[in-house]
Amino acid sequence: MNHVLTILRARPEDTAEIARIHVAAWQTAYRDIVPSEFLAKQSVEKRRHYWLSVVAGELPALLVAKHSEQVVGWIACAAFRGADSMARDAEVWASFSGLRVVSACRFAVGSEVSRPWIASLKRRGD
Repeated sequence: MNHVLTILRARPEDTAEIARIHVAAWQTAYRDIVPSEFLAKQSVEKRRHYWLSVVAGELPALLVAKHSEQVVGWIACAAFRGADSMARDAEVWASFSGLRVVSACRFAVGSEVSRPWIASLKRRGD
């Protein structure tokens, strides 16, 4: 089995899988917290349109983790929006992974997908 993750900037063709992971993660993680009616209304298509707009814009940066050409996780991140922020201040807007693939391959997708972004912050602060 191939145990390699590739981290790339998201492209329009990645947004359907980003949206699917996003909705599935919400429906799983918030099952006992958010009303089930709200979770049932979450739409992969609406999320996909949102992520298409993100990919077309500049903020937030959207990186995907791919395993065997399949998106298995992603992170949306940007510089900190606070008035008193410094060059290396940043924030993660959202980060999710598709747990089936991740657990089968024993990846720490969240850590891996954030590495390039963290490295760019370190370079900016030097």
